[in-house]
Amino acid sequence: DCDVALLTTAETAAFLSRPEGTLRYWRSIGYGPAYVKMGRVRYQQSDVESFIKSNIVTPSVRTEAQKEAYRVAL
Repeated sequence: DCDVALLTTAETAAFLSRPEGTLRYWRSIGYGPAYVKMGRVRYQQSDVESFIKSNIVTPSVRTEAQKEAYRVAL
């Protein structure tokens, strides 16, 4: 019994707000969310969500200070 939500490339691209070609490119360079290849490529929704979480960037203190200085300069 395997209840895994599998998304097509088109569904995954829409979920990530990226063109399908970007996902194909990412696969070719070994980047992007993990995928399953059983004839056609499918993505597990949990893998896509993990990929998103792994790309979260927390600005550094220096970056925040630079933004504040820029805001004040305006």
